[in-house]
Amino acid sequence: MKTSIINYTYLYFFFASLGIFLYALIIMIGGQGGMVGFTLFNRYMYLDGFQLSILFKVAYLVLALGYYFADRLNLQLNKKVTLLHAYITIGAVLLNAIVVFINSCFVQNYTYVYRINEIISLGCCGTALLAQPLFLWNLLQAVLKKNN
Repeated sequence: MKTSIINYTYLYFFFASLGIFLYALIIMIGGQGGMVGFTLFNRYMYLDGFQLSILFKVAYLVLALGYYFADRLNLQLNKKVTLLHAYITIGAVLLNAIVVFINSCFVQNYTYVYRINEIISLGCCGTALLAQPLFLWNLLQAVLKKNN
């Protein structure tokens, strides 16, 4: 019996969530968590790097639970949309982790590293956020298909 990668999508999101949590622990223990600033509704806000990591950990855990319940309820998710969503969302986290690790280990200019990491992180977070309507659409069409 051949199993598909689609059947275990929730595990990929769960392990991505676990990886983000471990990263957050490393930030907290190492004392490397700087403040991250962003504008939200014309207000400039600051979050600690640890808090931001925990926020993303919870978001990926919610996605894992969504795919888990969709699997348990036998919802027929669109396989291509599921793969696209998983690749974009998990790939954004992996790309961000790789770039931050490489820049932190091999580049000596701290200001340069901070700016590059900030730009890459914002790009990856934005890409991951833009992919979330795929998940919602996929879930909605599966629920509507099941009701018919």
